[in-house]
Amino acid sequence: MRHHIVDLSTPARRPRGAERALPKLRGGDILEVVLDDLPSTGYVWQTQELPDGVCDRTADRYGDRLPDPPSEPLACGAGQRTRFLFAVRDDVRAGERVVLRRARPWAQGGDDQRVVLTVA
Repeated sequence: MRHHIVDLSTPARRPRGAERALPKLRGGDILEVVLDDLPSTGYVWQTQELPDGVCDRTADRYGDRLPDPPSEPLACGAGQRTRFLFAVRDDVRAGERVVLRRARPWAQGGDDQRVVLTVA
């Protein structure tokens, strides 16, 4: 079992309009995706697309503070990190994608953001 961590918690690490490569995923692996979050805006990260061999989120962890470590107390409405954990049941073929979307669930269109991770 391998634990793959994809840290996209800062704009410099997050692909903008491009896909990011994932290593080969095998049955028994864990995929952890770390994203920045600002829940007070109403935007939430959601799973939009997963390969057949990957279970939908097995766990979510919210509330990791930004910056890390904080130099002063966390202000109301400050950003945080959200971590999604995915269990890999079966080997995943090259070219399969994990797509996460950040949007306001009640709004149509708007300032949505997508992260596309493609298995190498």
